[in-house]
Amino acid sequence: MKFRKKPVIIEARQLTNRNVVELVDWIDEAVDEWHASENEDYSYILIKTLEGNLKAKINDWIIQGVKGEFYPCKPDIFEATYEPANESESIDVLVNGETKPFDPAEFLQDFTDKTPMPSFPLPKSLTGEEIEECFKRADYRLNLNHYDQTPWHVHFARVVELALMEKNQ
Repeated sequence: MKFRKKPVIIEARQLTNRNVVELVDWIDEAVDEWHASENEDYSYILIKTLEGNLKAKINDWIIQGVKGEFYPCKPDIFEATYEPANESESIDVLVNGETKPFDPAEFLQDFTDKTPMPSFPLPKSLTGEEIEECFKRADYRLNLNHYDQTPWHVHFARVVELALMEKNQ
């Protein structure tokens, strides 16, 4: 059987000698060990992955996967697998059997017009970007658990709750 990789927008950054510390900060708890040196042969980040520790060397890409996990990728594999996405490029959602770009405002309006949903105010302590990220995470959770009959608003409420807990830590 042949398979095609699903079109997923990922976050990735290429490791250079100038951004080792910046990337260590970005992947934070996934870092097991790191070293920055003027000699590129000695600079690396050891990343805790689902498959064990993997070493990212200079020019490797560090990818944040769809579940928030981090892993290194060699430049040639990255080039063959990924292409740049527009910053404004949206995530597609499945609506009545059709794939369409995710628009949080339209989705919420359409959702609240047609679906009985308990009303709960969006927390003022979350920014617009953080709320939009909550929409995306709720949609991801719903697609991940597509056999589950949990309504979307329950996933959304849980994601908002988690975002607030993370922000208050």
